[in-house]
Amino acid sequence: MLSRRNIHYAPSCEVVGFILGAFLSNTVLLALESADFCNQWLRKTPQETGILSVPTFMRGCGIVFLVVATLVWIFKKERDVVSDDDPTDGVIDTYKVLWKILKLKSIRLLTVVMLTEYIGHCVIDTVADLKLIEFGVKKENLSMLKVPISLFNIFLPFIIAKMTKNRPLTIFWRSNFTRLWTGFLVALLVYWTQTLNRKDGNFPGYYYAILFAGFTIHDIAKFCMQMTIWAFQVKISDPKIGATYTTLMMTIHNIGRRWVSTVSLGLVDKLRIEWRRQTFKKENLIDMMNTTITGEQLRESSIIIDGFYVEFFICLILGLFWLFIFKKKLEKMQSLPESSWRSSN
Repeated sequence: MLSRRNIHYAPSCEVVGFILGAFLSNTVLLALESADFCNQWLRKTPQETGILSVPTFMRGCGIVFLVVATLVWIFKKERDVVSDDDPTDGVIDTYKVLWKILKLKSIRLLTVVMLTEYIGHCVIDTVADLKLIEFGVKKENLSMLKVPISLFNIFLPFIIAKMTKNRPLTIFWRSNFTRLWTGFLVALLVYWTQTLNRKDGNFPGYYYAILFAGFTIHDIAKFCMQMTIWAFQVKISDPKIGATYTTLMMTIHNIGRRWVSTVSLGLVDKLRIEWRRQTFKKENLIDMMNTTITGEQLRESSIIIDGFYVEFFICLILGLFWLFIFKKKLEKMQSLPESSWRSSN
């Protein structure tokens, strides 16, 4: 199935596995751990705890992993195919090959792309959900809202798989651009949630419908972007060291996603803007020309801009700048011959 002629399906398999794993470990866990959700939807008699706890979930996942790994070890048979031109013969040789790959000019440029591609999206991906919860949306409701989105995303990769076969980086650039503006839509939804001021979590049904539509549009752009860069990684991988090559690319890609998320979380509170100003109390305005002003005659007011919005606009500007810089570079990269990505050259 994953031969060279079907290589465009490889990122689809990867994305589906990623989505299923995230769905089970995030959405399902949060829902089943929540006492409110379980009492409302799954129980007749309310209880103080959810159906599933985090330790129980982790223990169950560990058991499943051990069972599956053992069954694969027992029943899956492989043939050792030794090639004369295999550049690796042990761990040390593997790292030598990886170092040669990293020294390639094309790989260095791709590394810069993967380390910076999320700079325009990190605050939406990392902070938006936290802000929705802070402004009153219950985490279990937010998780359940994403259930149909996750199920839809399982089938989405197969729909766009063939689109990534020829020029994946072109679609990657367009998806990145689209994702910036769908991120703007999500930021507006966060602001709308704040203005509703429902700290009790009692939001109307139409609110969740609009929230669902906004996240669906954003996630389509998000997964198109992820699939296309993964498709390009698979396309350029050296078949002699295929797994090692793609693992290196995915490691760099994950570092690029994690470092911007960490920075965005660290800066969101520091970028909070607050103005404090003092104004006269209305009842003292008549006497202010004839008396000495005291602290009791002043009223302090504050204008606060949440750091989420400040950081979002900074990231939006950086993201647009990134698109401008890398547009031609991405076109050039996908036009390079396969030999430009091979460690043997």
